[in-house]
Amino acid sequence: MLELLDRGSSMSHPPPQPPSPVQPPLVPEVQLIKWLINGETTRSYNKETNSDYVDYVMTSELEVQAVLDAETYGATLEYECIVVTKDEKWNDYVEIHVRAPVIEPAAVVALTTKWEMSCLVISDVVPVQILWIHGETTIKTFTDFSLRSGAQVGAVEAGTYSFRQDGNYFYVSAEDSSYLDGGSYTCRFVYEDQSFSESTALVSVRGVLSSVGDLYYTEEGTTELDCFVYSEETPTSAKWYLGNDEVTSGAELTTTETLHKTVLTITDAEIGDAGEYTCGFEFEDSLNPSYTINLQFASLVVENPATMTVQAGAGLTLTATIYSSNWAGYGIKWLFDGQVIPANQGFRESTKKVDDDTNQFFLTNKEITSAFGGLFSVKFTAEKYPVELVSEEVDVSVIGSSSDISSVTNDGSALSLTCSYSGEAAPSTVTWYFNDGPVDTEKWTVDTSDFADEMQESVISADSMIADESGDYVCVFAVGEFTVSSTTQVTVRTISMDKSGTVYVLDGSISIAVTVGSYEKLKYSYVYIGEERVYPKFAVETKSNTERIYTFTHTYGDDDLAAGSYDGAYKMNAVFSDGQSITSQTVTIVARRASTYEDAVISALTSEDENAAFRRSCQYSGADQPQSVAWILDGEVVVVDETHPQQTLVKEMNGKFSDYVTVETILDVKPATWEDGGVYTCRFNFADGNNVETAIPDTVIIASLGVTGCATSFTGEVIVTCYLKSMATITAVKWYQNREEVESGVETTEYADSAIVSVLTLTNADASNTGRYYCQAILEDDTIDVDRPQIDISFATLTISVNAVAPFYAGTSPTVFCTATGKWTSYKILKDGQDTGSSENYEISEISSETAGEYSCTGAASNTCGDTDFIALNEAGDDDKIEVPVTMPTFLISPTDISASSGADEIFTCKVPNPSGVGLKIKWSKDDENGFYWGRTVDDETAATATSLLYRNSISFDSVGSYKCVATYYTRTAIVIESEAAALRLVAYSTDPEDTSGLLGGSAKLTCVYASNAAVVLTVQSEDGDVSNAAVVMTSETLETGIFSTGVVTFTELTADNAGSYFCQIEGTTTSSVAAKIEIISISDQPEDAWAVVGSNTAFTVRTNDFPWESFTITWQKMVDGDWADVSVDDDKYKVQYALSSDWYTYINIIGVEATEASQWRVKLTFPDEGSLLGGDLVSDAGSLLFAGETTVAISSADNFVGSDFTLTCTVTTPKQLSNNNIRVFFNDNRKRQWDRTTTFENNLLTVVSTHSIDGKWFGGKELGCRFTISYREVWAITTFPSVKENCDELSVKLGEITEEDVTVDGEVTGKKATLVCVGASVFPVDDAAMEATCSYATGDWDADLTTCNVRDRMLIAYLNYNAVRCVQEDDKAIFVGIANKVDDVCGWRGSGAGITCEDEGKCDFMEDMTSCDHVTNLKVGSATFSGMLIRGYFNYTGDFTGSEYGDYRTNVGTVSSRIGRNFGACSAKRKRSADTISKDGNVKFNEGYYGYAETSTLSDVFSEMIYTPTTPELTTTTPERRDVILSDVEITSSPGVTLEQEVEIDLIVIVEESESSYGMPDPAIPSQLGLLLITTGILSILAVVIIVKIIRHVKSSQQNTDNDVSSKYIRFD
Repeated sequence: MLELLDRGSSMSHPPPQPPSPVQPPLVPEVQLIKWLINGETTRSYNKETNSDYVDYVMTSELEVQAVLDAETYGATLEYECIVVTKDEKWNDYVEIHVRAPVIEPAAVVALTTKWEMSCLVISDVVPVQILWIHGETTIKTFTDFSLRSGAQVGAVEAGTYSFRQDGNYFYVSAEDSSYLDGGSYTCRFVYEDQSFSESTALVSVRGVLSSVGDLYYTEEGTTELDCFVYSEETPTSAKWYLGNDEVTSGAELTTTETLHKTVLTITDAEIGDAGEYTCGFEFEDSLNPSYTINLQFASLVVENPATMTVQAGAGLTLTATIYSSNWAGYGIKWLFDGQVIPANQGFRESTKKVDDDTNQFFLTNKEITSAFGGLFSVKFTAEKYPVELVSEEVDVSVIGSSSDISSVTNDGSALSLTCSYSGEAAPSTVTWYFNDGPVDTEKWTVDTSDFADEMQESVISADSMIADESGDYVCVFAVGEFTVSSTTQVTVRTISMDKSGTVYVLDGSISIAVTVGSYEKLKYSYVYIGEERVYPKFAVETKSNTERIYTFTHTYGDDDLAAGSYDGAYKMNAVFSDGQSITSQTVTIVARRASTYEDAVISALTSEDENAAFRRSCQYSGADQPQSVAWILDGEVVVVDETHPQQTLVKEMNGKFSDYVTVETILDVKPATWEDGGVYTCRFNFADGNNVETAIPDTVIIASLGVTGCATSFTGEVIVTCYLKSMATITAVKWYQNREEVESGVETTEYADSAIVSVLTLTNADASNTGRYYCQAILEDDTIDVDRPQIDISFATLTISVNAVAPFYAGTSPTVFCTATGKWTSYKILKDGQDTGSSENYEISEISSETAGEYSCTGAASNTCGDTDFIALNEAGDDDKIEVPVTMPTFLISPTDISASSGADEIFTCKVPNPSGVGLKIKWSKDDENGFYWGRTVDDETAATATSLLYRNSISFDSVGSYKCVATYYTRTAIVIESEAAALRLVAYSTDPEDTSGLLGGSAKLTCVYASNAAVVLTVQSEDGDVSNAAVVMTSETLETGIFSTGVVTFTELTADNAGSYFCQIEGTTTSSVAAKIEIISISDQPEDAWAVVGSNTAFTVRTNDFPWESFTITWQKMVDGDWADVSVDDDKYKVQYALSSDWYTYINIIGVEATEASQWRVKLTFPDEGSLLGGDLVSDAGSLLFAGETTVAISSADNFVGSDFTLTCTVTTPKQLSNNNIRVFFNDNRKRQWDRTTTFENNLLTVVSTHSIDGKWFGGKELGCRFTISYREVWAITTFPSVKENCDELSVKLGEITEEDVTVDGEVTGKKATLVCVGASVFPVDDAAMEATCSYATGDWDADLTTCNVRDRMLIAYLNYNAVRCVQEDDKAIFVGIANKVDDVCGWRGSGAGITCEDEGKCDFMEDMTSCDHVTNLKVGSATFSGMLIRGYFNYTGDFTGSEYGDYRTNVGTVSSRIGRNFGACSAKRKRSADTISKDGNVKFNEGYYGYAETSTLSDVFSEMIYTPTTPELTTTTPERRDVILSDVEITSSPGVTLEQEVEIDLIVIVEESESSYGMPDPAIPSQLGLLLITTGILSILAVVIIVKIIRHVKSSQQNTDNDVSSKYIRFD
């Protein structure tokens, strides 16, 4: 659909107005009208018509092909008309919007079942739908698409059509198409307003099929091949070809309305008839489909009978005969039961060649076994024309094989073995053997059937089996001379358990023994508990070679091992190496278990003052809940009462294999008496009597009546008694003072009536004997420990003491104690004889002169013997008083001076008295500081001293100074004492070098200071750095704390090797400072080469390791005229930034790169001196600015000829490989997707190489090249195709040689020159003037046709012995040559009986142009003399010079010469006549009735049957000499099979009649001895003029020319 919109006028001046009739014109004459399309010149197919400039009006019309224009310029077209006059220019516009579907191709004739059409969308508005319509049916609707995009694939509908989108192309493709798919196909665009545009194409399907397929194998014999095509168009014919040769017999074509079938019948086909047969259907439009069938012959026959019987051990040979037309890559496989016979089975294959097409194949086995009784066949395959043939099967029966072996596995149960025989002869005996001996008939029952229906069976049976009976059981049938045996390998495997039924486990564990009988050991075994499989650990005991006992034990416990949780049906599975297994019988396990968590004896002591109590418990687990629970003590059931309560707790549990219950029973005894002691048992009772019980450890209860006697003694003697009762036997009583046994003074009675008495007597006791005494009952089980009765025994004493040791320091507060043991009535403390009011202790508050004095203690004691006064003695017992004087504290140890090395640890020490009860703090002062240091105070309570330790760790110069120890006693009035000062001096580095940084190539500095008593020299050292470029400068300074030596280390011209750790060292010593690191600041990432397309942006980036400078300057530089110039950051073209991430970096952005931009870039970083950092410049390497998009384009071709290949090579600089979407090849403004191309990328150069053929001369002068998209910018590489040459046709000639040489003009080869040379003594060119021709590459045409070379034999044609006849015209000899070449028995050489095979092919004739007609006088021939016309000529041969035909010609050509005279003479006599006149109108007057011709007959009438027309005439042109010839109504026939658009030369031979005067001629005598053809005739009145006219005609056809001859015919005209 075309939409025309008038956009209105746009003129630079008002339009001109036509002048009035009376005024001269005001508008100058129009000089030019020009049309543009979208600003470009219109295409040649748009026809422009301009009228003349009349009456000030000129009209220009442009007939446009809008759709074609839209393909180039887009769907919106702007046509501009420009009018130019002498002074001004006007223009106007019109806009056309194209909405056109373009279907390609416009018509499809599918010669196969596949075809495809595309619909190109040209539209200024995107359609909402794009439809494909077949006939009236919509077959595809595109809705979700975008134009100018990648391909989208639509769904395949109904398995017939498939659709896809590629950019603006929408494709429909058909698979398995038939004539039903023919018809119209419409592509329709539907727009939002439901308007639409559409285009329609026609499809005709002519796909050829064949029922035999494209590869057909059959056997020799009559064979039919068929082809058929479904089409509503009927083919005109069908042809078959074998290779390139047409098969003319056996083909038949049948047609119906839509089915057209051709069948080729090959009668008695043989292997030689194999090959590729092509059927072709011919249609009127010459679009002819074809189909090729590869016909091959093969047969596979097995020569052996279908059934064979062979005795085991005998030989077997199978023979297969195969004939095939295809042995290329053949394979033979012998099969047994359908499978390839494996190697190493005794078979050997061999082959015998019968003839070229037949082979025999043999399969041989010298000793066949029964394992190969079965079906044999053979398979034949070939690779070149794939085929697979499988023969009929041969059924081979093998009788008497001892290797017929079967296997039987038995589990110890009854066993029956059966042996069967099949054969025509009846066995005489049947015998069974076991392991080389006859079977035991007492164990085995043998039952053999009668022989019937060629069958006999024998069975042996046994009731049971054991493993020792495993082995080979052989059944042997004796049949005539041989035996037929069958072996059964019996494997007996038995299994049994030592338990069965239901087993109650009451003792906490169970063991199950499984006996396995077998010759083989088990691979593995497992046990089923119910349905669960477990793998217990088996204990294996080997009884014999065939008997092994596998025992597994299960012990019950708590939780996962609880009794009842493993209950269930148990059976064992034994698995053997062959995968077979046997299973034992099943035993049901019921486990019940009583247990207790108590594992210790309980012992308790009871008395009148204290009651004893205890608890006993036990547990049960099992699947069944107990009926009752009972507690038993020494065989008697404990009665449950208030003092013996009982509890029972039941809980249901989920076990691993079964659910179970737990029952806990608890017995409490409270209060307990000595009679409750003993061994308790808890019993769980069940109705089935399978009760379980467990005993509890012993319970020991001892009753004590107490320990009696006098507990306190003042005399040193004590007697006490211990009385005990218990159910447990007491074997002895032991006494203990506290924990120590008292062995003396003990007397004990025997244990009787559950009682025992023990007496302890102490004599001469004193205070050391004071303590708690125990009597310990010793039981029979001496591991049982019971509570012991006790008594406290003491002695009365009184002692005075003080809690401090002299000296008694002022301010301290000691306490005086008066200590009493035993029973005292009263006691008191005295000072200087005066009662202090204190009895046990008296604290002296801060010793002073007032509180110092003499202290003592007095008291009164009471016992059964009465009261006594007593004065306390001191602890030593040598004084009855304590003196307490007053003393002032002083330093026991003062601090001393210390000299230390740097980093050392030192301690100042001071020691002072530390009297008890006085607060004491010790601190340290330093002379140059106001604060205090706190040391670590160590108290010695024994010595009543305190030591203060002041630690000076990692001593540095901050630690140097004078230190004092200050002790403060906190009494009512504080007492402060201060030590003498002690000095701390340091010998060390006061300043260590610090980490620093330096610029690569710049400088760095380190500083060290060492303090000591004398100046030192420092050196710089390093373990991982370079000190070769370091220098040390020394200075020294004397201070109060020492002499300070300073070394300044300076590194210059820093390198990467200077990065490392450095330290100072005193010269000649190993005294070193702390190490410091030097970091080298350098460019870590140099600027990389940057790529840019002109007009795009690019950047350079430089990275360094992080640096400590706070201030620095960034200067980017570029190379200008060989020097580095700073880049101005004020220029908008350059943007400089920097940042710090993992490292420091700076970059410069170059905006809109110009072609003249500098190619080298770098950055300079400037750092100032900053603190200890030494400044300098850091300059990067140079990075190159590389221009992407620089292109080259070149075309290379071997010769630039039409049809030859040329190579387009485009290159472009680019930083990386481009995707295919960014590389496009164009030719003549069109993108060439289909051109082959390869892409390589190396060294940032992308090379595109596209190879295509030169399709025509029109390639010359067209633009072609590549378009690249780099960084979203397009760059082009365009060139112009050079002039194209046309190849010259290849020339060839028989019996000659053609040499070609180049034709050169100004050094350029412009064509070829061909020169013909005829080779051979009797070989001559037909035309001497046509021996050279020249061909120009500009046209590819030769400027002339080369003549041909023929063999010529000179001979006499005729001699006319009549003097009046003259050879005055060429017509004379033409007539005679025509007569000589005539085909009949009277005229011409073909009636001579020469017998030359070329005579029927038109390959040998007399040549008219080489014939001479001479007038001779008195020619002497033998004895006769003749005068008249002598005709001589060349006999010309143009056939095959390489075969037997030419030899035949050379042998028999003489016959022509020897016999033509006779025949020609006879012909001459026959044609003898007299004619009066030959009129101008071509009529001739004859004697009436002469030879049956009418009086008025033309020369053509007379000679039409005499003149011979060769099948392949020489094409010559003869111009009439007498008058013009008007050609009219000329019928032209062209040869069949002319190539499309080929120029065809068609020869027309025209006969023109003229009248001549008549001459009388007497009949000559014909000498027979001459052997010449003598023509005697009357008046020669008729001559013939033959004109050959060449007419050029264009003939279109799709079939190639198979016969280059053009047809010739005679045409009559007036």
